[in-house]
Amino acid sequence: MIDRILSSDPALVGVSFAWIILVIALAESARRIFRLTPDVSRKTVHILVAFWTLPTALLFHSAVWAAVTPLAFVVLNAISWRFRLMA
Repeated sequence: MIDRILSSDPALVGVSFAWIILVIALAESARRIFRLTPDVSRKTVHILVAFWTLPTALLFHSAVWAAVTPLAFVVLNAISWRFRLMA
């Protein structure tokens, strides 16, 4: 099963989305539980996503598929910033 995921670009995109959502949820939970500043959770998310993104990008067979997840989050962040969806 792992081999099928690692050999499928769309599956890698799905796993990448799941990882990023999990990291965001855990960082936000830790921020609330331990009363951390938003900067701490933001930096934690960036570091953990970078640890995932850099090696995972090498697993993609197509550069286009490798760019899907980062581009999707750029768009989501722009929408969030534009409409002030997150504080």
